[in-house]
Amino acid sequence: VSQLAGLGLFENVDVEVRPIREGADMAKQGAHVIFRFEDKSWPVVRSFKVDDGSWTEGMGYANARRPKHLPRDIEERASTVLQSGGRLTVNKLAEAKKIIERHYHNKGQVFG
Repeated sequence: VSQLAGLGLFENVDVEVRPIREGADMAKQGAHVIFRFEDKSWPVVRSFKVDDGSWTEGMGYANARRPKHLPRDIEERASTVLQSGGRLTVNKLAEAKKIIERHYHNKGQVFG
């Protein structure tokens, strides 16, 4: 739990363990484990850019070809997600990442 909280992606991570007891049979005893994640949010995104500046051959791609620059329409779709609905959250970051990765995957640039 402390490692998840230390990632900086969540405001708070909490865990609750609720014991389950069903009679005297130890084989039927256990626990419910509940994780609660409180989203961290950042100020509204004002600009967005994708930069492949540190890419080296074979790094992160199964077919070891340098990816082409991100087309403007894909960049705009990711930017729209990041700028929608106010403050930036982990969910918005994940959604924008999926848009970008899907584009590269469809072009044969499979992430390793």
